Amino acid sequence: MAFQYSKTPKIILLTLLVIGLLPGISSLSANQNTPLQELSVKGKQSSCVLSSELMSVTVASDFPRVERYLYKSNNTILFGQEDVLRTVKINGNEYRPCVKFNKSGNRARYEMTFPEIDVRVEAQFSVVENVLDFEITKIQEKGNFLVKTIEFPNHSLVSVRSTMQKAEISATGITGNWNKMTEKFKSLSEKPADAQPVSQMYVVINSDQLAATLDNNVINYDRARSQTVETSSYKKCGIWNGVWTYREIDSEIVALPWSKVMIVPDKNADGIVDWQDGAIAYRENMKEPVGAEAIRNSISYISFNGGSVAIAPFLRALEDAKQLYLMLDGFGQMIELKGYQSEGHDAAHPDCAGNYNNRAGGFKDLRSFLKYAPQYNIYPGVHINVSESYPEANNFNDTILRVPHVPGWKWFDQSLKMDYRKDIVSGSLYSRLDQMADELPGLSWVYVDVYGDYYGNNSWDAFKLGTKLNSNGWLVGSEYFGPMERQLLWVHHTYAVPESRMIRFIKNHVADIFKSDPLLKGAKALGVGGWENNYNFNKVVQAFYTVNLPTKYMQHFPIMKMSKNRVDFEGGVYVDNQDGWKLYKDNRLVADGETMFIPWNPISEDKIYHWNPQGGSTAWKLPAAWSALKKVKLYQLTSLGRKFVSDLSVSKGSVTVSAAANTPYVIYKKSQPVEVMEWGQGSLVKDQGFSSQGLSAWSSASTSDAADHVSVQVDDNANSILTVNSARNCGDEASVSQVIRGLVGGKTYSASVWVNVAGGRKAMIGVKDYGG
Repeated sequence: MAFQYSKTPKIILLTLLVIGLLPGISSLSANQNTPLQELSVKGKQSSCVLSSELMSVTVASDFPRVERYLYKSNNTILFGQEDVLRTVKINGNEYRPCVKFNKSGNRARYEMTFPEIDVRVEAQFSVVENVLDFEITKIQEKGNFLVKTIEFPNHSLVSVRSTMQKAEISATGITGNWNKMTEKFKSLSEKPADAQPVSQMYVVINSDQLAATLDNNVINYDRARSQTVETSSYKKCGIWNGVWTYREIDSEIVALPWSKVMIVPDKNADGIVDWQDGAIAYRENMKEPVGAEAIRNSISYISFNGGSVAIAPFLRALEDAKQLYLMLDGFGQMIELKGYQSEGHDAAHPDCAGNYNNRAGGFKDLRSFLKYAPQYNIYPGVHINVSESYPEANNFNDTILRVPHVPGWKWFDQSLKMDYRKDIVSGSLYSRLDQMADELPGLSWVYVDVYGDYYGNNSWDAFKLGTKLNSNGWLVGSEYFGPMERQLLWVHHTYAVPESRMIRFIKNHVADIFKSDPLLKGAKALGVGGWENNYNFNKVVQAFYTVNLPTKYMQHFPIMKMSKNRVDFEGGVYVDNQDGWKLYKDNRLVADGETMFIPWNPISEDKIYHWNPQGGSTAWKLPAAWSALKKVKLYQLTSLGRKFVSDLSVSKGSVTVSAAANTPYVIYKKSQPVEVMEWGQGSLVKDQGFSSQGLSAWSSASTSDAADHVSVQVDDNANSILTVNSARNCGDEASVSQVIRGLVGGKTYSASVWVNVAGGRKAMIGVKDYGG
């Protein structure tokens, strides 16, 4: 069918009215000279409705634009973009496409042709339950023009108006530096209009009936836009997507763009619709980052070697972890091996593999650590640096350095700053990470040092690094909250993390990236590996019970409602501090101040950890699954494992525990086997740290008739120490020895011992009967 102009003014008016009443024009040309008869009409409406069981969404047919949402259960609406849209930004320039539209089932499809650049883009809307999906399904470059970025300006995929009750916007954004964050919770009626769209990371808008939020695969922190605009009748605030990176370098496509708009009513059933309902919707549609299970189920600490000194050799670190395994009854440990390469910490960066710390045991002992780690619920990690290169590194060259050279951190040698882009494009970064994956199987996580905007990276570089680490199966940690925010689950300097209630609400259950909080506590990374001179097992145990255990318990339950003095989680868990800090599950007290009665794991509740800093008797109600038991088993936890204390009688589903002060206990439903620990795994020397607290792997001798003054003592830090007590006879000399098997002829071996002597006494280490 074609239309032609009439010469009669009355007929011209009639023709225009007919056109306005037709079901719709399927193509709108960007070329103003296109004859009208070339616009075919195929019976399409000017808008159409996409529906799911939960909501219907009205979308325009002349351009991928949302007009409004209807949520069916409460028959309430949110708006989209009321203004007609015509343009798309490609590579930063605005173009007006020719648009063809069709509706197929529950999908509205748009074919957008850009004649000036010879590009065709296919997009679609679809509705699944309470989510509107917007996807670019195809980008076809017919000529030489390459699409690098795509943006739909002023797209306003969802909006609220000030005429709605309780219309609000809540948003978190970064202001140019990752350590500076803005977070605002504003009533729309009181909020000033925005002269320009505002960059956001996380954003929620709501009325008193519905909340909406948005997620996408924009790879920088400018993920979303919001803008409050004043009309003659009301204010409106809309949110939409930032700029998608489709191609950063000519040879590689990042991904086809997508976004999701999530619409929810009162999601946490508190009688109020606000930003927290939108945050829950965001979290429910968020892909859980790689490694979140390890975060929820382990403490974390650093095992340190540096300056050509082996403070924590790999097999010593394994022995320490095994002792904590017993003291914490098998609780997980995320251990960062800082200084696993070359001469230790901040040496030979950016060598990720092939250059191992021989003083700490070298490649063989490191592999042994990784081999045995799963037996003791250890999540092994390493500390890498891909921001600075040191001259002794195998990979030190101008292929990956900034040119002209720029000085970086100076630890022992002066480093030079790296060029992130050159490192990636040259293939060097991926090659080093893949070599590390091949040579260090069993690695669980990677800590990336000093990685941030202040070293000149942009979002594509961080995206490439973070996704590569995840694709190799590794959880991502870093020094500061920064550009890998989507992948980042562990931050060393949590004190420097910007405050964000919204991010904590969304991600508390998947990340240790937050500051200590009066209600939610926070991970406390105390360890025994020598970092910051930490060797105290007892401090780790105390921090575990008073801080880390309740933190990890709460992390098993996503947050549902947050207020000043109380946080409610999924699963009937809540914490409040109105009358001192208390943690509850199904209204059953599981923690009171620093006194703990915490089931583990929090879902299956197989055992119960107990800690009482003052000591004494306390009564506790057992989990529901335990209430039918007549008695349960109480064990004390020691550096040699569980020690049976007594049976506890169950009365009306409760038990009374008598505990020593600052002493760890665990309660089981039935008797547990005695752990048999093999000390010295992977080492030629058995029980090299005397962790057994005995001399079963050693032979002792003395110049006197007996060697009873040779023993293993445990110090105030719970470290086992071989002790030669000379009080009985100052003239006695004593020795301990063991036969070492498995040595290979022609190889060179070294042995060392840490000693503390007093009163002019001497200590020595030697080899007896070598060579026969």
